[in-house]
Amino acid sequence: MRDKGGKMFVVEVDEKLVGMNRVRLLKDGTGWLEGVRIHPDFRGKGLASLLGEKSMKYASNLGVSTFRLTSSSRNRAAHRQVAKMGFSEVARFDVFRARTKSRLLRGGGVDRLSPSDLSKALRIIRGSEEYRAGKGVYWDAFVTRALDRESLSELIAKRYVFSARDEVGNSAVAVCGPAREGEEVWLQMSFLCGEPALCKKIVSHLFRSSRPKRDENFVFLPKGSRLSKSLKEVGLKKYFQMVVFEGRLD
Repeated sequence: MRDKGGKMFVVEVDEKLVGMNRVRLLKDGTGWLEGVRIHPDFRGKGLASLLGEKSMKYASNLGVSTFRLTSSSRNRAAHRQVAKMGFSEVARFDVFRARTKSRLLRGGGVDRLSPSDLSKALRIIRGSEEYRAGKGVYWDAFVTRALDRESLSELIAKRYVFSARDEVGNSAVAVCGPAREGEEVWLQMSFLCGEPALCKKIVSHLFRSSRPKRDENFVFLPKGSRLSKSLKEVGLKKYFQMVVFEGRLD
């Protein structure tokens, strides 16, 4: 689920590496800033801003004008830094974790979507509160990507999109698949919307049938989503919160 395009930038002082970051060029046309690291002895000297400016300039020369990055809600220093770079907060997501003792529901009734379901699934997603509150993105590990027709088609082809329906026509849709950071792999529900009872059914079905050894199953929901209550009812607990920032280079 990752894009390979991008470039790493470094800062050296007296032939010593003291800072680095990376800009990744995503398929949706945005630039993703990540991996900012500054040696403790050189913090507060504007190096993070310098790296950000250089990487954004590089991407802008390739046609990118919109940039995103994420940070934990607790990392206030990073928030101040990105504000200096002209970024502003556009969304917050609560991240829930499924524990081994979660009260997951039993039963099936969850379908894996096929390419013929694309248009209908896209209508459900675009009409949802979660899509609007989350600024139309889904999560690939800790990177946000536009959840549009092209990306949803790719996710369906990878067998990462699921749905459930009830007898009166209510429905729910989820994007769920393996996520990776370095050597760490976990199951991640990167988008979820629809009827709360059906969302509980999807979460329970997928997390019960595929529980990783490290007990790392995550669900990302926009802050304040009505589905938060549903996740808590099946034993998931809020683990941390991620903030999405967006900036432009005109």
